[in-house]
Amino acid sequence: MKAGLYTLSADVQHPNTKEGSFRVDRRSRDWRQAPLWSKGEQFVVRCRRDYLAEGIMRKAGVALPEGGVVITTLHREAGLAALEVTLDGAGTELIAALEPHLVASEHATRAFLAVERINDHTLRELVCWLGEEGRLSLDDLITAYNVYRAAE
Repeated sequence: MKAGLYTLSADVQHPNTKEGSFRVDRRSRDWRQAPLWSKGEQFVVRCRRDYLAEGIMRKAGVALPEGGVVITTLHREAGLAALEVTLDGAGTELIAALEPHLVASEHATRAFLAVERINDHTLRELVCWLGEEGRLSLDDLITAYNVYRAAE
């Protein structure tokens, strides 16, 4: 799967609720434990390089795959890294259940920020860079900020 924002096109039941060998905790805030994921829920797929694995492979003399070692993870909405599912590791049952129903969604601003994991520090640096490059004037920034604060 490519990095991006995805929306469920149908309700999907947790695969382990069918087996009976694993009880899903309905009280958990962990999206991976939900008994049912509802149509319309949004998920974020992130891709990142695993430099640690690449270093180990280099030391062992193993050839790296083209593009390096990439870990692809699935998160519920913005999602915490601690609550991710690795697409090619543990959690493949969840991926197998969800993937056929995940439809790529248009990248809204919030989704872009979630996929790219842009935090407050990065945004601050980006705004400073835009000002320094002449792509954003201080007057425009102040006007936008004041409109935003008035809407809160």
